[in-house]
Amino acid sequence: MKKLLFLFSLMLCSLCFSCSNDDNKLGDKAEEAWNHFVQKHLVGEWVPNKIEIKPIIGEVLLSTPYPHKDGCDRDILSMSENFEGAFSVYSESCSIVNYPFKWKHQIGTLSFEFDNRILTAFLLKKSNEYLVLDFKAIDALPILTKYYPDIATLPAEELALLVVKVTFLKKAN
Repeated sequence: MKKLLFLFSLMLCSLCFSCSNDDNKLGDKAEEAWNHFVQKHLVGEWVPNKIEIKPIIGEVLLSTPYPHKDGCDRDILSMSENFEGAFSVYSESCSIVNYPFKWKHQIGTLSFEFDNRILTAFLLKKSNEYLVLDFKAIDALPILTKYYPDIATLPAEELALLVVKVTFLKKAN
């Protein structure tokens, strides 16, 4: 009887270990499927369309179309399948300046690594046509002051409470 119980226990243990290997394979497949789903909607070229600046809680302080340079092509946020990208911005003379970055997606957030900095944005909405990101204004101050110089004059305690919401539209091919 003891031998039978021992054999039964051994079989049960082997089943448990083989199931855990299957679970790992299923987890890997699920992660791969999720990455493919995310990439399907994020990879490509995105045109910034609208910017809103507001406190974390409260009314919008600024809501404006994205300030593309008149007479130039539109600025573009490009994200590729290899998790690299660039923000292409046109100068006053319509020459293009590329700011390369690496991007990473985690549940509900996108991180952009550039110039030894990381900008983490909340992924508010995404689809085949639009992408809406939300991030702390203070984290993007060097970028924001180019377009909205008055933001740099705000006291630090007010600036720390501001968030920026940027809406992008998928560039038509």
